[in-house]
Amino acid sequence: MRADLLAFVSTHPAWVTEGCYGDLIEMALPYCSELVFMNPGRAVCLENNRQRPWEPHKYASMEAQQSKLGFLLDWVGGYDDRDDAMSYACHRRLFDAFDGNKTEVTTLV
Repeated sequence: MRADLLAFVSTHPAWVTEGCYGDLIEMALPYCSELVFMNPGRAVCLENNRQRPWEPHKYASMEAQQSKLGFLLDWVGGYDDRDDAMSYACHRRLFDAFDGNKTEVTTLV
């Protein structure tokens, strides 16, 4: 995945990516002209997860997807408390250290 990411960003002049993997974000930053930190807060993220539509490419049925909801909500709810590559601490550090054009979005329309 890392090799694919570097190959892509180094050969494409314009791109948009999203994700929660801080280690991959960090790899892409040298090629990044703008960074947007989507940071609407825990309550909004949890509600978005509760309302997410069925993802048929991941789950055989909506019921199968919903059976994993508790785990997902626990994981998302721990975003502020973890200190891994998919944590608020990591994302904040990367955002704050980025010297280019950046925007933090704290409200969703």
